[in-house]
Amino acid sequence: MVSTDGFRMTGISEAEQITHGQAKMKFSVRRTNRTIGWSNGQTRRRAFAQAALAGKSSLPHVLRSSPRWTLTAILAVSIPCVADTRPQNLVQASIKNVTQDTAPVTKPPATAQSDPKAPPTTTPQPTKAPVPQQTTQTFPGITIPGGTLLPIQLNFRLWNGIPIVEGRVNGGALESIALATGLNQNAVTPDGDERLKLKHLTSQVSLLTLDTTTLASEAQVNELQFNFAKLKEARVVVADVYSLLTVVRRPDTPALWLGVPFFTAFQTTFDFEKHLLRFANVNAPLPKEEGAITIPLEKKNGRLFVRLSIPRGGSFSAFVDTASPGTLIPATAADRLKLTPLKTLTVRGKDGKQAQAQLVKLPALLLGKAEQKNFTVLHLLKNAPPEFDKTLGILGTDFLSHYRVTISIAHSKMVLVPAAVPDTDKTGADNTDEF
Repeated sequence: MVSTDGFRMTGISEAEQITHGQAKMKFSVRRTNRTIGWSNGQTRRRAFAQAALAGKSSLPHVLRSSPRWTLTAILAVSIPCVADTRPQNLVQASIKNVTQDTAPVTKPPATAQSDPKAPPTTTPQPTKAPVPQQTTQTFPGITIPGGTLLPIQLNFRLWNGIPIVEGRVNGGALESIALATGLNQNAVTPDGDERLKLKHLTSQVSLLTLDTTTLASEAQVNELQFNFAKLKEARVVVADVYSLLTVVRRPDTPALWLGVPFFTAFQTTFDFEKHLLRFANVNAPLPKEEGAITIPLEKKNGRLFVRLSIPRGGSFSAFVDTASPGTLIPATAADRLKLTPLKTLTVRGKDGKQAQAQLVKLPALLLGKAEQKNFTVLHLLKNAPPEFDKTLGILGTDFLSHYRVTISIAHSKMVLVPAAVPDTDKTGADNTDEF
């Protein structure tokens, strides 16, 4: 989820929300002395309605009265979290495909642990019959036993803009499992570790969340089951990833977070239009249908990087993060463009230091031959204190959701196939009002 060293922020057209009855976004505004929050249901709708009757637009009113934000809040709030199936956040044009379900998706559970008697997520039939693995394959983050049928195909849903699937850990009840390509480790929350009684290892490893490094102890998931596929020996670090990203603790945080070590074992496809996920054999051929765009991937410090470019703004490196609803560009790239900011915000790091950040609309953002026009992104100002990483770039799902995305770490490639949506929803759609 986008932020840097704990900066978080939000922006939304609440008048639009009230008009259409779409007050379903989750916001968390971190203040110096308390946290103001809205959650799904009548409480949040009442808050928006009362603000409208009082002549105040609820979120901007909060923005004006609370000048200090945590840096993690910026991309997850300014480029907000999507928790519903209808487009209702400020990046409506760019993540519309993510928020519109065209496949059956299970209702998000009240907590990360699902009802043991609940049926698994509806799984569509693969287009090709699954083929059993001939031999056991061991990877840094997971072991695929011989005889496992691949591909594994699942539905995913969105929790605060993060793709979530359901699976069983060590034969227990269904658990919500987050898919985060921006993490260099698989992770389990401390609460999940205690509840699942995982085997602890003696080693400690570094977990990278945005530009922050956390030293965490390791544990092992003996079995991870998706439908009938039972994977073995998944190594995880014990850390509350969502809290590290947003400086907010939530009781419904997914217990398990799958990062690059897990995706190394598969060729993974995210179909954001249909909310389908596919884990294929690691050596499967790459998609080659008409319109497919192949992008080189570079693995650095356990994360996956691509090269983005902006007309007149130059090119820069950014890591691919399916757990980030928004896109962040370096301060130097934004400074070259001299764009008028849509909004300026004060952000606060974990150490209490403050910096200025801005939302700007790019004429276009390019990833190889893939292009999104009139694209809104976030950036820090170049005079931000050194505690804030002004060179950080993150490619979020607001860009990726325009495509069917296949990630092959074995081939060091990412393939984008444009989603089959109306032309007005692909590129060029004006999303300024959503901010």
